[in-house]
Amino acid sequence: MAETAKTGSNVPKTKEIQNAIKRVQNLKDDLKSLQGKYMSSCKEVRDDIKVVYKDAKAAGIDVKALKTKISIIELEAKILNKKYGLDEDQFTMLEIINDAVPSTLTTEKSG
Repeated sequence: MAETAKTGSNVPKTKEIQNAIKRVQNLKDDLKSLQGKYMSSCKEVRDDIKVVYKDAKAAGIDVKALKTKISIIELEAKILNKKYGLDEDQFTMLEIINDAVPSTLTTEKSG
């Protein structure tokens, strides 16, 4: 392989290519290591959440209802984040749209 590129061409030097490849490989190795540590931390948190649900069940709380309420809270937070991400004109238009097309959600269980 040629060590240098032809004069005036856009072909990089072999050493530059090799260095770029090595740097990316090293960073990907670092990333894999961090991902492993992160996944381990996530597993610990998930295990803690399971303990809380187990304790809630032991206290007589219906776990499915509890999980549903938690999901609703998370969805409400997402909705608020979307609303507050709008500028004033967009928010005003959203209010007009909401008035024209009310929510179809109901708290009554169908079926």
